[in-house]
Amino acid sequence: MPNWIIIVTLLVLALLLALGLFLLARQRKRARLELRLASGRRQLLGRELQTYLAELDGLDEEAIAAKRQDAENALDQLHIALVECQAHLLNYEDMAHLQQCKIDQLSAVALAPPEAPIEALSETTPPTEPQSRRPERLQRELKQPTVSEHPAEGRDRTTIEGDLLDKINQLQGRKKPKK
Repeated sequence: MPNWIIIVTLLVLALLLALGLFLLARQRKRARLELRLASGRRQLLGRELQTYLAELDGLDEEAIAAKRQDAENALDQLHIALVECQAHLLNYEDMAHLQQCKIDQLSAVALAPPEAPIEALSETTPPTEPQSRRPERLQRELKQPTVSEHPAEGRDRTTIEGDLLDKINQLQGRKKPKK
């Protein structure tokens, strides 16, 4: 009986060896396939890289510099246009503020009793209701000039508007506009 145990043991060892060789061959085949795929990918990437390098060599640096300069000029012009728009908006804001002051003064005159003298106009304060409609920035109360600062005689529309502009510029911390 011991012979058949030896034979069975040898057969099991042979089967294990065959299975090990089969797995080794399969692993080698998979490694070769992965190596071929990596080699193909390397060749494709090399060709693509050569194409991009040729395109880079074909680019004209002067044309790129000219386009860059055009873009910078366009950006500068946009900046200038933006500054001009902001200046116009500030002018419109000043005009709206002047119109609101004029409306306030006219409404104060309209609400004043008819026997009140016109010289008292510079001492009256505008009503508070129209001021609530103004933006918060414009709601600051203007210091009303006294009669001694601005005499009422000899004043016309241009001097009154000039005085209002001076007050606005003074409140906003700006310099006087050049006339």
